[in-house]
Amino acid sequence: MYRVFAHLMVLSSVLLAGCDALDRLSKVEVTATSETEVEGSIAGQTLGVFDFGGDFVSFDITQTSAFENNNIGRNNIGESYVTRFYLEVISEESDDLAFIDGMEVYFDDDDKHDDPDSDSGLVEAQVAFIESGEEPEKGQRTLSLTLTDQNIGQFLREKDLYVHVDASGNPPSDDVTIRAEMDILVNVEW
Repeated sequence: MYRVFAHLMVLSSVLLAGCDALDRLSKVEVTATSETEVEGSIAGQTLGVFDFGGDFVSFDITQTSAFENNNIGRNNIGESYVTRFYLEVISEESDDLAFIDGMEVYFDDDDKHDDPDSDSGLVEAQVAFIESGEEPEKGQRTLSLTLTDQNIGQFLREKDLYVHVDASGNPPSDDVTIRAEMDILVNVEW
């Protein structure tokens, strides 16, 4: 009887350890990084859309190492959320983010971005923004945006998606290079 009990204890420990490993694999975090240069301008002009190229344009999350190394496909993407959107000035020490008065970050599918008349069935989804009263101050070189609780799983299941950034404010007097980092937590469905 004691041996049966001991075997059951060992078996339950193995099963619990396996569940922990499966739980860790059922969530994947991916980081996308991109840069843009905001051109300096004369006073009186206003900001519009920031063009963060690179990984933010035609972003396909299934091409990341976290997905490829774990054999996770597009159909395995469940509820997913942006868990961090961070801006950092990477140009000269004297540059800052104080020229930005507001910012909103959206996901939409790439086809809709390229062709406004296309109808993919997806609508854009706001994922981050600058909270009123949290605008960058003079000398501030980094900023974490406020996140929404928008589920972006449907966008990540598309082959391509586009992240666009609507900004308001006045362009800086000199060119400023900004790096954006976005962390996404994906719930994997097996």
